[in-house]
This record gives sequence, C-alpha cells and structure tokens, in this order.
Amino acid sequence: MCFSATASFAAGITVGGIGLATLRLVPDPRERPFAALPLIFGVHQIIEGVVWTQVEQSGQTSLRTPAVELWLLIAWVVLPVYVPLAVRRFEPDPARRRWMLVLCGVGAAIGTFMAVESVVNQATASVALHHLQYAIPVHPGWPLALPYVAATCLPLVLSSHRFVVVFGVLMTVSMAFTAAADSMAFSSVWCFFAALLSVTLFVHYAKVPFPTRRTRPADV
Repeated sequence: MCFSATASFAAGITVGGIGLATLRLVPDPRERPFAALPLIFGVHQIIEGVVWTQVEQSGQTSLRTPAVELWLLIAWVVLPVYVPLAVRRFEPDPARRRWMLVLCGVGAAIGTFMAVESVVNQATASVALHHLQYAIPVHPGWPLALPYVAATCLPLVLSSHRFVVVFGVLMTVSMAFTAAADSMAFSSVWCFFAALLSVTLFVHYAKVPFPTRRTRPADV
C-alpha cells in the first residue's frame, strides 16, 4: 500500500466518523476518553493529510510547518500520556491503576524529551519511499522507542477488561511489525495502522448490551 494525502484524508475521515459513532455507544462515561481514541486517530490522520499536501506543494524534500508541529505534538507527547490515563479511568483494580499511573509518568517523561528535541533540532517531515518520515537525530533510536511503547501499549495489556487487552496486543504487534518493516518511517506508518485498529473499539461497543455487564468501576 502506498501512503499519500488521499490515503491519510480517507482514513482520517472514515476513522473519525466511526469514532464519533463509537462515543454514542459508550454506556459508561468513564470509558469515553478511551472510546475517543478512534476520533483522535482520525483527526491525526487528517492532519497528516495536510502535511502531505504541504510537502507536495512546496517541492521541498522536507519541511516544518504548524501542521507538522501539531502532528508531532499528538504522536510524541499526547498519546503516551493520554492512553494510560484513559485506560486507568475505568480500571477497577487498584494495583493495575497504580502501574498505569507509573506508565503515565514514563509517557510524560519521554514525551517531554521528544518535544524538546523536536524543537531544538527542528524535526521536519520528509517523504521517504511513499511514507512521511518524522525524525530527530538521536541514535540509536531504541532508547526512545522502548519507553514510548511501554507508555502507549502496556497500560492496554495491563487492563482487566478483555477487549482493552485485545486492542493492546494488536497495537503492540502493529508497532513491532512497523518497526521491523520500516524503522525510519515508524511514527507515520504506525499511527496509520493504529487509526485503522482503533475501529475495533466501535465493533466492541456496538455489541455491548445495555446495561453493561462490567463490574462497578473504582472511584477515581
């Protein structure tokens, strides 16, 4: 599959629309931040479509625009903090909630570091083999990748809710596959697949009966 402005806009509009539909199906208000992930990923893909358009129209090999900065903010700063907090909000097990809070701290630390590096080193978006590449000059990259994966995937796998665990496993597998296939375009390609995978949340909530069968969530 080739990635392009058309692919990003199509994925963004489709996933974003499904995200809005998903939110209407959520029976427990505590789950809404988590159920909003398809909407967030959809908006993120639309932003990438804008970046693609800007790159194509500029004729430059790389560029940094407000759209690039917004894309980086969501991918590198928001997601590693938002995901553990969203999952923790409706997690009934106190021990798991504590671990999710720790992972949120990990996400905040790695997100802050990547944000600072992206500003200091003026991280740009560039086209590489039909993908957009966002990179900062830190080598090797795995010291950044490991805490990022921990913050964005482990909270899902730690959940006591089966559908969240399944989603977390799918996210982790997609990360590993993307890194193995194209490590240079990891951020862009993984976020595309994460957007598509988030549609599984709609599938789950569309089948959940009312009232929910879940035990009463712990107080936040």
